[in-house]
Amino acid sequence: MAKKVRAVMPYIRKGIVNFKMGPYEAWGNIGGEVAVTRYPCIRKVAGFFHNHELPSLWKSKKEARLRFMEPINRMFDAFPDYVSYEIIPFIWDCWPCLDNRMSRWLKKHDVKTAIFTSRQNAARIQERFPDMNILVVTEGVDISKHNEGNSLDNG
Repeated sequence: MAKKVRAVMPYIRKGIVNFKMGPYEAWGNIGGEVAVTRYPCIRKVAGFFHNHELPSLWKSKKEARLRFMEPINRMFDAFPDYVSYEIIPFIWDCWPCLDNRMSRWLKKHDVKTAIFTSRQNAARIQERFPDMNILVVTEGVDISKHNEGNSLDNG
């Protein structure tokens, strides 16, 4: 029996641009199921869940949770669902300097499927986890929310 996949709305901090809302809304627009959002007492304990994780107590055999994540905030962005659900992370640009941390997290939570907005990141993670189902959705980044900066060209 296949698991039902439900997306969880990303946590929204007032006054902060949240790039994760676009793909979340797109999921709902195409008829994807949405889970009830649970962020208990988040303001008081947010710092704790940026740096610490609870153990995975049990995993639902009927449902997986699609979580929209930034590698630097992986523990917070997946909380509290990593405790009792299989997590399918939708991961924003993961810089190479974060690969080791992200890889440890993916292994710890026995991630079977991951979605990336960066082809380069997806290729690096696929090398480390050849059995993982890796998807790339470059359209997952809404570039209209980015501030234009300096050119990356040298000339």
